[in-house]
Amino acid sequence: MKRITLSILFCLISIVTINAQSNYKKGFLVTNDNDTLIGLIDFRTDTENSLKCDFKINELDSTKTFYPGDIASFWFLDQGKRYESKNVILNNKPQVFFLEYLVQGIINLYYLGQDNGYYFFEKEDGSMVSMTKKPDEIIQSTIKEDNVYKGKLGYVFKDYFPLAQQTVNATFDRKSMIEFTEKYHEKMCESGESCIIFENDYKKKYTEYTFTLFSGFEYNSLNLRAEYFSNLYSKSPVIGAEVEFSDPRFSSALGLVLSFNLSKISGACDYGVENKYYYRYDYSALKSTYNLGVKYKLVNSPFQPYFEVDFSQRFMMQMESSFRKDQFYYSGKVTSSYRENEILPETYIYGLTGGVGFDIPIKEKNYIAVKLMYERDIKYESLNKYTNYQLRIGYKF
Repeated sequence: MKRITLSILFCLISIVTINAQSNYKKGFLVTNDNDTLIGLIDFRTDTENSLKCDFKINELDSTKTFYPGDIASFWFLDQGKRYESKNVILNNKPQVFFLEYLVQGIINLYYLGQDNGYYFFEKEDGSMVSMTKKPDEIIQSTIKEDNVYKGKLGYVFKDYFPLAQQTVNATFDRKSMIEFTEKYHEKMCESGESCIIFENDYKKKYTEYTFTLFSGFEYNSLNLRAEYFSNLYSKSPVIGAEVEFSDPRFSSALGLVLSFNLSKISGACDYGVENKYYYRYDYSALKSTYNLGVKYKLVNSPFQPYFEVDFSQRFMMQMESSFRKDQFYYSGKVTSSYRENEILPETYIYGLTGGVGFDIPIKEKNYIAVKLMYERDIKYESLNKYTNYQLRIGYKF
C-alpha cells in the first residue's frame, strides 16, 4: 500500500513540475522608444506577468522574452489587462516590476502580484505610496488582522477628507481599491474628465471548464476469492458525464477532472470436480463510479492527446447472486443445493485509474472525445480484487 501511495504522489508531482505550456492571447507591447508591436503575449498568473513578458508576432514566430525595464508596457486586448514597467521600493530595496495598471487618473493605481499582494498609488508628482497586508494571525483564539493599510489609504486621499475618513471601511482587494481611487478622481478632477479603469472586471475569474457526455463499453474482472471460483468476467455498456476545470494562466496543459459513470455487472463462472461435483455462481449488480484526478494535455497538438491519473470510488448497488451445487452418483442420481445472495463482493471499493485519450475538434470549443481507461482497486485488505477497462466516446463542449 505504501509503495502504491508513493507511486501516485510521485506521478502527480512529476506532472505538476513539467514545464507549463503557453497561453498566448492577443495583445501588444510598447517599447522604451514608444514604438508599438502587435502580436501574441503569454497570459500567465499575476506573479509571472510581473516578472516577464513572452511575446511573438504570430503563432509560427519564435518567442522573445522581455523583462521589466526592457519595454515600457504590454497590454492584453480581450482580457482588459495592462502592465507598466515601474521602479518601486520593495522590502527596502529598489526593484523593477511589471505592475498591473488598474486605474489611470489624478492618482494612478497599480497592483503587484507578489507575496500577499501590493497596491501602489502614484501621485501627480510621480511619487509612489505602497501598501500590503500581512496574513491574519490567530493569537489565543483571537484573529489579529493587519489594518495598517487603512491608515496609509487615508493618507493617500487626505486631500479629500470625507473620503479619507471612509478608508476605515476599506478591504484589501481590487474592488475596494479601485472604487476609492475612482471616487477620489471624481471629486478632485477639475477638468471633469473621467478616470480610466483598465481592470474593468475585477470579479472575473479566468478558470475554464468543459463538460463531456459519453457512452461506451467496459470489461470487468472480479476476483471472488471464494472456495471454488477465481475470476468472474463481465462485459457491459457504460454511460457517464465528466467536467474538467483548468486555469490557463497557471498552466494550459493541466486540468482537474471530475467524472461519474454508471454500468451493470452481470456474469457467471462454474467449476467441476471429476464428474462428481458441479458448482455455478451467478452475480449481477448496478455499479456507479466516481473519479477525481489530474489530466495533462499536449495542447499544441491538433487532437490534444492527454494522459490522466484518477482516484476512484465504486459503489455496488442492487447486488444479487446465486450459488448452485450439483453432486453426481454412479447410480445416476443427482442432488442439488441452491443458495441466493450468500457470496457477495464488497459494496464499496476505492481504486486508482489511468487513462489516455484525445479530443477531435469539430467546431470552436466542441470536440469528439475518445478515452481508454484502466482501473483497479488499491484497498490492500480488500476481500475481492477488481479490474476494469473502459472505452469511452463522447461529446465535449
